[in-house]
Amino acid sequence: MPSAESHDRASGKPADTPRYRWPATRGAMTGRRARRDATLTLLLTLVMAWSMLQLFAVAALAPSIGPELGIGPAALGGAAGAGFAVAAVFSPWAGRLADRWGARTCTAALLVTNALALGLASAARDGLGLACALALGGVAQALANPASNKAVSALFVGGRRAKVIGWKQSGVQLGALVAGVPLVLTAATIGWRAAMASLAVGSLVLALWALVELPRGAERSLAPEAPPTWSQVAPLAFFSVFLGVGVSSVNAHLTLFSTTDLGLSAVQGGALLAVLGAAGVAGRVFWTGRAARSGATPLLAPLAAGAAAGPVLLWASLWWGPLVWLAALVVGGLAVAANAVSMVAVVSGVSPSSVGRASAWVAAGFFTGFAVGPAVLGLVAQAWGYGTAWLWPAVALVCAAAIAARRPWRDRPRGH
Repeated sequence: MPSAESHDRASGKPADTPRYRWPATRGAMTGRRARRDATLTLLLTLVMAWSMLQLFAVAALAPSIGPELGIGPAALGGAAGAGFAVAAVFSPWAGRLADRWGARTCTAALLVTNALALGLASAARDGLGLACALALGGVAQALANPASNKAVSALFVGGRRAKVIGWKQSGVQLGALVAGVPLVLTAATIGWRAAMASLAVGSLVLALWALVELPRGAERSLAPEAPPTWSQVAPLAFFSVFLGVGVSSVNAHLTLFSTTDLGLSAVQGGALLAVLGAAGVAGRVFWTGRAARSGATPLLAPLAAGAAAGPVLLWASLWWGPLVWLAALVVGGLAVAANAVSMVAVVSGVSPSSVGRASAWVAAGFFTGFAVGPAVLGLVAQAWGYGTAWLWPAVALVCAAAIAARRPWRDRPRGH
């Protein structure tokens, strides 16, 4: 005897059973999609956190690392600069690798490389060994933005992209949070070398998770297109150079400055870096949300200009110490956030198949600033003191604001 469902199909009428099951099925699909999006966002956030964790770890543990390795502010800044120099040089190739190999392979590769870098840093015996470890970490840093932006472009659509970029870029500052308090306390218990080695183990665990979670081949389903032209990405790249100088100079020297010149303890210095990280997380999520609604490029100039107040407050904290906490909030909430907003501009301004290469060029500018910023500030601080040195990132952020004020790039999707 024919069923009601077959009878309805034969008569052309919709069957009752599918009609009443559809809302439940749709709800289940929506729930699965929401869980999948949340899981992928968490993974990409942690990937970004670990990609630059070596910088924050060295900055937070500088009061312990420096005396044991016999190096001062200039050498520490130079070691950090070595990593970012490698990242800047390698970034264009990293972008091509991300577009060719896809997000899954590149994400796993960067995490394994990062684990090796953290392991070498934990075994460093002098400044040269530390610089070599951070230079290897620069390869992981170069892959991070192209690979993660490639994943966002392939796996998320519409306004979700800007929100996910905000969260995953906030992962960098999550690294500052991890280094600021938990890592400092861990190092006080088991030593800084063991603490760094534990971060290497965490990077390997993340690599396995990325291989399991990121879909194989999804990011290669896009039709091949011509790479982005230099004129498309050059303005954002130059903006990112000066922004990188400002952000990295503060990140790399904040803890050392607060402990040597302001008299804060090592734990308080770590907490100060954590405050900067927390402000960066909040700022990146908030400002990328604004960028999703009103566009990214109009936000860049005011963010960079406002962030210039951070180094000025650091200079003023030599006369009134509590200003250093406000400075950390300003730099985290504005300067750090501006980098995430620039990545929204990249993803919304080029075709999905070119996201890896475009992201790499902008990241190369940012890493160039990171390579130059801490090293120059360290030299100036060693020669004339931190009071004079803080003028360096302040001027750089003003220059970034001037470049962004011209807004010579597009901020609406093209080709998709």
